[in-house]
Amino acid sequence: MIVNNVYERACADVRFSQLATFRLRIKKILRTDSYLPEDGEARRHSLHPIQTEPRRHRENHPRGIPPGRPRQTPQKPAGNLQGTDDQEAEADTQRQRTLPATVERPHPEDDLRHRGTGEALSPLPAHKVPAWVGPERLETIIASLVEELIQGGLIRGDTVAMDATFIKAYSKRDLQDNRGGASDPDAVVGRDGRSYGLGYKAHIAADVDSDLPLVFIAASANENEKRHAPGLLDKTVEATGGRVRRFVADSQYSSRKFREKVADCGVMAVILYPSNQRKGEDVLRVDRFFRVYGSEEERRLYGRGRSSIERVNSRLEGQVCLDRHRVRGLRNVTIHVALCIIAMLLVAVAALRLGVPEKARSIATFGW
Repeated sequence: MIVNNVYERACADVRFSQLATFRLRIKKILRTDSYLPEDGEARRHSLHPIQTEPRRHRENHPRGIPPGRPRQTPQKPAGNLQGTDDQEAEADTQRQRTLPATVERPHPEDDLRHRGTGEALSPLPAHKVPAWVGPERLETIIASLVEELIQGGLIRGDTVAMDATFIKAYSKRDLQDNRGGASDPDAVVGRDGRSYGLGYKAHIAADVDSDLPLVFIAASANENEKRHAPGLLDKTVEATGGRVRRFVADSQYSSRKFREKVADCGVMAVILYPSNQRKGEDVLRVDRFFRVYGSEEERRLYGRGRSSIERVNSRLEGQVCLDRHRVRGLRNVTIHVALCIIAMLLVAVAALRLGVPEKARSIATFGW
């Protein structure tokens, strides 16, 4: 059987310790009738084909013998069967570790060393993100994408809206402590709209004009929005290069300390006042029927900002699977949120580079 050169290229990108498993998976995928040689002559799909042994079928194969192929009964070797099996296993391992001469073998410790510092990192399971691609590196990628969108004129950054969205934990509640998770110790019970749930919160700041996220902070669900509002404001000002002039948020972010910080940054605070603050004064409020009171300028800015951040959260949850994950722990949830935001920003960058900025928010246009 002849395997395409795609097999060679794929093997070069795989970690050496995982090469044996990867080769078996590739062989299983490529073992179809379209890759079988016709009339005894090998097809020349590659300049450097790899010769592999013919497939052996067991007599009691669960899927049966494919049509058109004779049943083959393996010959049992005589003598010490255990020793023969060990020798075959060792020979097969050596054969699997042998790469073609044209492919550069990756170093086994390449993915265990930090890019730039060269420090060796502890090995991690394959299903987890390597330690050198943690939340900090992903936030750096987000900052670079936001900078490119600002330079391209797609993000203005003068009006920013902030809100938090709930992320359900991939765990059940602990039977001993109902406030935490059984398999996720970082997950805590917190407010989920009008009810309570076990999970996390993603505090997101988005540009109102483009409906694109700028920065975020992932935290436990029981932590109040006021606790992370100052840090989110600092990250927003840094990401936009000091372009922020108006800051829109709901009553969960209303506190005297945070309003003073917003004013110190030279930003206009368009934040709702709850019913227990500045009673009897004509300030920006919302009643139980969702009627907004205040000056005309504040009502207009609040309406724009609130609808914009809701659209951002809706696309994150509905189109890039923010609320559908299979990770545990605050660090892994932070990575998941960062990857979702990177997906949205990459769509906008693709639309900007292709000359169709009106498609910057259309994730379905660039999906497959």
